[in-house]
Amino acid sequence: MMPKILLAFLIMIFCIFSYAEISFTELQNFTNKIYLTETKLILGKELQKHLEILKRGKDTESCKEYDDAVRYTNAYFIAMEMALEPPAIALPRLFALFENKSLNQQTIKHPLDNHEKSLREWAYHAIESRMGTDLAPDLQMDKYKDSVIFNWMPPKSSYAVATIHFYYSGRKHLRTIWDAWYDCWKKEQSRQEPRPEVEQRLLNEITSCFGYNIFPFVADAIEKGDESLSSLVEMLEPYSGYEETILFTPPELIEHHAENSNYYLKSLDNFQDTEVFLKWWNENKHKYVIPEPDKKLSDLRPMLTDQKSSPHADIAFKRLMELENALIKFCNQPLKDNTNCWYYRLKD
Repeated sequence: MMPKILLAFLIMIFCIFSYAEISFTELQNFTNKIYLTETKLILGKELQKHLEILKRGKDTESCKEYDDAVRYTNAYFIAMEMALEPPAIALPRLFALFENKSLNQQTIKHPLDNHEKSLREWAYHAIESRMGTDLAPDLQMDKYKDSVIFNWMPPKSSYAVATIHFYYSGRKHLRTIWDAWYDCWKKEQSRQEPRPEVEQRLLNEITSCFGYNIFPFVADAIEKGDESLSSLVEMLEPYSGYEETILFTPPELIEHHAENSNYYLKSLDNFQDTEVFLKWWNENKHKYVIPEPDKKLSDLRPMLTDQKSSPHADIAFKRLMELENALIKFCNQPLKDNTNCWYYRLKD
């Protein structure tokens, strides 16, 4: 499994959060960290070698080797620090960079193929992993048109549009989407013999799309006494919303074996039961409560319709507003009207 999280002593850094507006200076410092970590090939298996050089001291190594070791270890631990930032801290700053035209048009080169991309592109790809969602209606429309939770989605939505929409607006309506799913789940649980294949399909649908964003609703249902959600809890991923990267993969080769495994990120095990989840959530929910953005979707028009950003940006903005209107329409209808999804077409 790819490592996701976490060194305890670094995690503590993020226990006290500030939701103050992100200044331009803070964004500049952030871009400096991006250039330091993203334009170099930083591999976990190389870390021990550079640490050994530093341990032997400057007098025993060549100046170049020692300086390279300093640069490498600095970049590694800054990259680790960024990877460990919880979604509540990382997402507002990533979106601030995504929105900032004076910074987001700057480019960085990938160290392997020298491919150039703008910081706006970099920020968006980082946003994808931090959002905890998997929204790709343009790839598998058949999967969504009769979905319990996505049957309202317009047919020409795209991943990029859906992800941006979710941050600026969709999160506000997630309780209604959850309720639509939860209504089907409770109906299935009320049967004398719930159907395992139906339960699994319902579980796959809700857990594969929203990641940590449904944690509050799951916790609320458990606190109200729902004992049927054990199978759902076991599928939830505690590392959802943290950065996925191969940079921190522990070395497998004997010659790069690390004496201290704390240098490497560790994945967390999934939750064993509802009690474990509820305890964990009460201790960690502050890391996942994303501050509301200052902007509305309509405020994004100048940025998304800028032809310098993309020749198709005006279409993207149109799709964005179509998505917004469709979700609001869905949320305004009575829950009982959500009967066009696959669950209600099942035969008893």
